[in-house]
Amino acid sequence: MFLYDPLSRDDSEIRLVRFHETSGSELSLSLELRHASMSETNYSALSYVWGDVSDTIEINLNNSSIKIGRNLHAGLKQLREDGVRDWLWIDSICIRQSDLDEKTYQVGLMRDIFSNADRVYSWLGPGSNGSDAAMDFLSRIGPTAMKFKGLNIQDTDKKVIAYLNNSTSYKDSTGDGGDVLEYAHFIHDILHEPDLRGKNHGHNGLATGIQSLMERDYWHRIWIFQEVALAKEVIIVCGTKTMPLEILEAALNVIDHCYARYRYQGPDTRDFGRGLHSNFSYKLATQTRTMKLRGHQIHLDSLLYHHMAPPDRPFYSATDPRDIIFGLLGVTTDNDRLGIQVDYRATMAEVFTATTRAFIENDGSYWGSYKLDTCVPKEEGVDGLPSWVPDWREVGKNGISEDPINMSMLFDATPGVTVPPVTRTSTDDSVGILRRHGCQVDIITDAMQPHKDVSGKDRSAIDLANSDSRLRSICEFMNLGPEIGPGEDYIWRVLLAPHWYRRINASMSTGIATLVHKIMRRSLIEVDILTPEQKAFIQDLRDFWNKPPEVNHISAELANARKILQEEERLFNYQRTLFKTTKNMLGLGYKMVRPV
Repeated sequence: MFLYDPLSRDDSEIRLVRFHETSGSELSLSLELRHASMSETNYSALSYVWGDVSDTIEINLNNSSIKIGRNLHAGLKQLREDGVRDWLWIDSICIRQSDLDEKTYQVGLMRDIFSNADRVYSWLGPGSNGSDAAMDFLSRIGPTAMKFKGLNIQDTDKKVIAYLNNSTSYKDSTGDGGDVLEYAHFIHDILHEPDLRGKNHGHNGLATGIQSLMERDYWHRIWIFQEVALAKEVIIVCGTKTMPLEILEAALNVIDHCYARYRYQGPDTRDFGRGLHSNFSYKLATQTRTMKLRGHQIHLDSLLYHHMAPPDRPFYSATDPRDIIFGLLGVTTDNDRLGIQVDYRATMAEVFTATTRAFIENDGSYWGSYKLDTCVPKEEGVDGLPSWVPDWREVGKNGISEDPINMSMLFDATPGVTVPPVTRTSTDDSVGILRRHGCQVDIITDAMQPHKDVSGKDRSAIDLANSDSRLRSICEFMNLGPEIGPGEDYIWRVLLAPHWYRRINASMSTGIATLVHKIMRRSLIEVDILTPEQKAFIQDLRDFWNKPPEVNHISAELANARKILQEEERLFNYQRTLFKTTKNMLGLGYKMVRPV
């Protein structure tokens, strides 16, 4: 068994390994390990997924044995076959994992370790027919995509669309040539790539291969955020295929643009990219790298907190949940303000609680302020987490399903009021207490039983067919009769205002208010007697969501408006319910609110 010698902290010492020079091909791996001062040595680093830590393979290290994970073993064998002879920093080998003090110290150095590395090899895992085809295609189009990175896509869009709609007259009608015309040709060729068309989509199709490549565990491993973001150069390695990260990114971005924008420009390209998730190219690690290269601020909560649906893979994950926090500290720019320290002697609950407390007490974050409204109260008992602390493991896996009540930042009951500092006690951390100043506005006297549409765990599985049942629950709670009247206006404004404040508010006309009431009540609306103002409101909803116009079909436009408003109301009120107060006010709160 390999025995580690201690590292010298005075010299910022790290351990490095490289392949033993041997004659011929050997089946087993043999590595040489040495200590080196980080600032005085040239080396590369390996970024990879640990995988199942119990599934190990024994290798030779300085003529002793050491066990490493199966995925790391495969990655090292591939690098050896590729002729890599660099000194390598590999966390699971170069850190004595059983020594918590050394691990804490070395993790604190990882920002410098990856910043100083000559290059980082990103091992995605063994190859397959699908991944090989995807890597070959991305390598082929990537250099051309890189060439057009300087184009202003928004300015170019209309010209490309004109080319796609009528390529024979494009040059004469626009007077453009050069890069824009070449870019339009490039987009046309990608859209007509046979292996990216739906009719050729199969188990091993190119679209499936690209999607599978982007679903690999590597992309959501928490440590790659800083490993990729801080690297001078990143080489993507998947099986026997390699390419620079910049080439991969450029290729994925142009495919994403074709999928999201250009495929609708002709009937023969609408099946382009079938098999790709709408967010297939979304990778937080590479976005973080882009922000770092551009000198932008990178806030910890902007990497942790996500409202969008994950792209068929988690946003982030970690074998050790504490690494969800510790693994990001090397790349974020607000560490000093938050005061979060790497400490593997702390439990997961302590790390998650300290992080969330730092967000709230520092009152400054990605969206301007991480307030209590951002912390959705939940049942206690989840691995010792207080009710106000998110389970960041679940957030990484599924995103945040509940928007903050005041996500739009349109409402402020205490503008300009300075909140005095809160005095904490020595026991607050140990028992999970959060102290915040507030003011009593009213007392809850009744709360509506949350409908199953808004009380489940999966926002994407909301049963839209149960809308009538949900409507009955609202009407019963609010004592609404069959007749629609202006007195119920406040109900729909409460349920819709956070998303529709500028369209549905107290100053809107009686005609629009009546239309909204009828839509929300699923009442019959006679399209023949709709006023011009009401028709404009319906079309405004369509334009806001970029829905295609229904030419001369106002009934279809109305049906579309019904769907938009009703679905938005249900989605916004996911995990929420109505409540009444002693002052006869109506409120909207999280489903756990209870009367006093």
